Amino acid sequence: MATTVIDQSGAPRADRPALRDGTAGRPRYERPALLLIAVAAAVLYAWGIDHSQYHTFYANAARSMSESWKAFFYGSFDPANSITLDKAPGFLWPQAFCARILGFHPWTLALPQAVEGVASVLVLHRLVRGWAGAGAALTACAAFLLTPAAVGVFRTAVEDAAFTLCLLLAAEATRRAALGGRVRPLLWAGVWVGLAFQAKMLEAWAVLPALAATYALSAPVVLRRRLAHLALSGLVMTAVSASWMLAVALTPAADRPYVDGTTDNSAFGMVVGYNFLNRFSSLGVSAAATGSVSATQGGGGHGERHAAPGTTRGAGAGTAAAPAPAPGAEARTAGERTAAPAAGVSGPAAGPGGPAAGAWGSDRKGWLKMFDPAIAVQTGWLYPFAALALVCGMLWRRGRPRTDPLRAGFVL
Repeated sequence: MATTVIDQSGAPRADRPALRDGTAGRPRYERPALLLIAVAAAVLYAWGIDHSQYHTFYANAARSMSESWKAFFYGSFDPANSITLDKAPGFLWPQAFCARILGFHPWTLALPQAVEGVASVLVLHRLVRGWAGAGAALTACAAFLLTPAAVGVFRTAVEDAAFTLCLLLAAEATRRAALGGRVRPLLWAGVWVGLAFQAKMLEAWAVLPALAATYALSAPVVLRRRLAHLALSGLVMTAVSASWMLAVALTPAADRPYVDGTTDNSAFGMVVGYNFLNRFSSLGVSAAATGSVSATQGGGGHGERHAAPGTTRGAGAGTAAAPAPAPGAEARTAGERTAAPAAGVSGPAAGPGGPAAGAWGSDRKGWLKMFDPAIAVQTGWLYPFAALALVCGMLWRRGRPRTDPLRAGFVL
């Protein structure tokens, strides 16, 4: 009688993906190389952090947020909680918390971005290794580390550091979900996209087609279940994304600061109108109905900084706080609330009716912005590589099963 011996060693077969999250088969060089890249990232992102400077606009808000939990939640620009930032405050929460613990200094505002940068490198390694192996993961991390624009992002007190980390975490969660057809990692992907929304608002949703396509095309479950999982993840993402706006909307106006960037004190108008529709005029949707300040000006540049009357938004602490709005102040238009840059700091100077110079870099807006020379010289080299990798990768993996993890990686 013939005897069939079942291999219990767990060695991967040729007909199933060998790439998993475990350490089996990890090359000897991987851990030392990853440690070297992580240390290099920490050095690049934190070098000279003690010589950091206050951000022209965000430092004042970070200080206010570090002194009051109410200001922390709403993103108040001034300690009196009379007016908010013209953005969702999520990206400043790490900075304000760090300043609250370690004191308000330029370096305490820069430190969270450096930490987020190192974390981004490690998450990127885990993401790429799970699909393409150690060599590809280390190559991706090295390219990420040596991109000048990325180094600049993680040394600056702006939105992009937290935004980048959250989207990488969303992509890594989607990878795990697609690998096993599990809904829990996909729900976490929705949470991370929602937190990225708190950092940079609707720009976070730009990755949704890639994440959804990756799971829908490769998860090893039936189509109906894949669609149900995506719907659940979308609900979680929407709830997390809208949580701050809903909290502001449900709070009486008298109990919270005025929402900057709007004429109607609406968080929805600030997020959707001021920070999205005005920047994507090519969509053909007017932001005027949302109560956007820039819409009333006919402008719409990111550099248009508005403050309450009598307020100057300068670099560092000590800037005069915005006074509490007088009765009827909520009806004022943006032309009555123009800020001036701090002395010695080159910044936008927008007047009523015209966008500020330097914020967007040019008159080009919308989807073609990524091809603008000011941006293309920083990351434009990546565009042809990404397109070529997608085409070659799909051709290479043609004829493979639908659940092929490498093809799913190319889709992502």
